Amino acid sequence: MSNTHNNLDALSWLVGQWRGKALGGVVEEHWQAPSGGSMLGTFKLVVDGQVKFYELMTLVEVDDSLLLGIKHFNPDLSGWEAQDACIESRSQKLEAHQALFEGFTFQRIDENHLRIEAETKTPGKPLVFNYDRY
Repeated sequence: MSNTHNNLDALSWLVGQWRGKALGGVVEEHWQAPSGGSMLGTFKLVVDGQVKFYELMTLVEVDDSLLLGIKHFNPDLSGWEAQDACIESRSQKLEAHQALFEGFTFQRIDENHLRIEAETKTPGKPLVFNYDRY
């Protein structure tokens, strides 16, 4: 990947508010437009009217590629990962409507539909999030 600014710009299709059903409830994901060499995303899972957990996500330009960072929080905002730690995943391939990271695939189906797959400990059985723009 030659130009990191173009790399973030190439993910502009991710920007917006997304909602779907997964993990036994309603999931919402919001992504902000690129600025300052990064993108910021948030995730929330609501099951039976109660928040189960949140995520804070970043896409950051690092060494001519992108780094996806994810940090999980309980409803009371206590963190899952250690205070100075997060899950990190480096970009592997960026295409017009798909971004492949270590363990994650982001795919724009069309202007109003987004699919995200997250690898699990069971090979061939990823967590799948199908989102609609709202």
